[in-house]
Amino acid sequence: MFICLSVWQKRDILIPTNLNWVFFMSTVSNTVTVTLQPNWSQIFSGETITVRCEIQGGGNTGWTYEWETPSSNNPPSRNEYRINRATVSDSGDYRCRGGSVTLTCSVDRSAGWTVFKWYRRSSDSSEAQVINGGRSNHIIRISEGGIYTCRGGRGKPEFFTEESNKVTIQKTGEFSHLFCNKTTHTLSTLPVYQYGRKET
Repeated sequence: MFICLSVWQKRDILIPTNLNWVFFMSTVSNTVTVTLQPNWSQIFSGETITVRCEIQGGGNTGWTYEWETPSSNNPPSRNEYRINRATVSDSGDYRCRGGSVTLTCSVDRSAGWTVFKWYRRSSDSSEAQVINGGRSNHIIRISEGGIYTCRGGRGKPEFFTEESNKVTIQKTGEFSHLFCNKTTHTLSTLPVYQYGRKET
């Protein structure tokens, strides 16, 4: 019995919708490619394979990856999804998405503003979540949509500015589908090769 993977690819585009003077934002144009390694047309139970999500045109940008898989409750955040000793339960659709936006909190650092707090809200009415435990650099890289604000701090005890104007980051995505047909071949009906010669 072999495992036939239907591999999907998704490109996530992070779009700023409410820019203001507080934030400087950098994005790159990119394309996503999803590949299967090794690139075999048939995968058998017990074999090890890797599904890879590659973003072209991103340079040295630190991408964050999201996977949707049929068999894992805790997929990795890196660009490779490794399947050890594949089973039938690993069959299905594999989707990946990756994205990154850089936000900069513009406060006069020469005036002693060296501590920064970043906040994220899922909506205008939701409670703010502190990013990175409340202590971050003035530049952060994010891959999640939401409403972002920042504050600058200085001194001991620390004094913080009011929250900055907000910026909204939205995710949009598009899918490409690589279709895989299942066949009725079994190990007993496939030709066997040994030392490069076909056995009859």
